[in-house]
Amino acid sequence: MSGLVYVAGLLVLFHLAYVWAIFRKDFSVIDVFWGPSLAWAGLCGFLFAVGSGMSETVSVLGLGSLALLLAWALRLSGYIALRARRLGKEDARYANWRAQWGRRAISIAYVRVFLLQAAISLWIGAPVFVAFRSKLGREETSLIEIVGLLAMLIGFVYESVADFQKSAFKAKPEHKDRMLTSGLWKYSRHPNYFGEIVFWWGVSLSLFPQVAWWGLLPGLTINLLLLKVSGITLLEARYSARPEFAEYRRRTRALLPWWPRE
Repeated sequence: MSGLVYVAGLLVLFHLAYVWAIFRKDFSVIDVFWGPSLAWAGLCGFLFAVGSGMSETVSVLGLGSLALLLAWALRLSGYIALRARRLGKEDARYANWRAQWGRRAISIAYVRVFLLQAAISLWIGAPVFVAFRSKLGREETSLIEIVGLLAMLIGFVYESVADFQKSAFKAKPEHKDRMLTSGLWKYSRHPNYFGEIVFWWGVSLSLFPQVAWWGLLPGLTINLLLLKVSGITLLEARYSARPEFAEYRRRTRALLPWWPRE
């Protein structure tokens, strides 16, 4: 029953996103719902744990990881919403798809954007939901959970700082169409993605005591998506046309932070 509630809530969330996207004529609003969809997995598991009477033995580590998951979702959703407002138009990726799909854009986007992201969210969130449904009833302290919680905290802070630096840089008119190469962006070309990956590997480690190897799905999936599918690959292709990118790429690692090459 609890699993059905989790899946139903997830589908409601993405269908609300779909209706909003049609109303605004902007498919990129789906990105605002991505964080909350994953936070829902942990929150739903927590609510069922409390409802079943586990609240008498609440795990401090479980509450800490839930709090970080909710903070991550709220920050990411707010950041994307503010960025979209500043941009004032549909994100280029979705605008290109809309142009390619033509008159069938609304129906194709339903499957290839909204249902697909719902499926990916379910794939990542299922072990989170299952783990949180039992995590809060555990009294013992696990070293791997402590390491996972610390990784979540480090990744969250690192990603937040990187996004803040980028927003502050782009807010200045003189930086239009220029690349940020200072701050955390001096040490890797995608520090926000590095923080995101660290955060989700932290989530996986924190889940391990409850769901074992199944808990590695979140970290592995986010890692794959950002490295090979929708993250670094797309951005690097977009930046390749900029004259300053070649030198930035030569000097700076793509993901793992390190001192720039001379």
